[in-house]
Amino acid sequence: MGSYINIGLTSKKTNIRESIIAFFKRLNEFAFYKVYFPQKNNDEWASLNDKECSIEETVDYCLRYEMAYFIGKFTIDNKRFNNVEFAVEKIDVDACLMIKIPDEELLKD
Repeated sequence: MGSYINIGLTSKKTNIRESIIAFFKRLNEFAFYKVYFPQKNNDEWASLNDKECSIEETVDYCLRYEMAYFIGKFTIDNKRFNNVEFAVEKIDVDACLMIKIPDEELLKD
């Protein structure tokens, strides 16, 4: 299949860090695998693994590097979602947390 279901949560840029962290802390069993962020004029990408970075630090990477994103997993109502991509997009005075859930994660049960 290879498609995604996208969900966007918006907030004012001044509140986005706290809003995202509060959202992740409400998820059951949230964890992330990799954080990807651009380096050297977006020509090279670097990554961090979950042993190097807390949720707060991960969100800071996404806010610092506008193209940054991370891959994670979480559980809602006993349903586990794996390989979910999270990114922060900034638009004027607002920012949006984009959540991309692979369709096979939604359709497998």
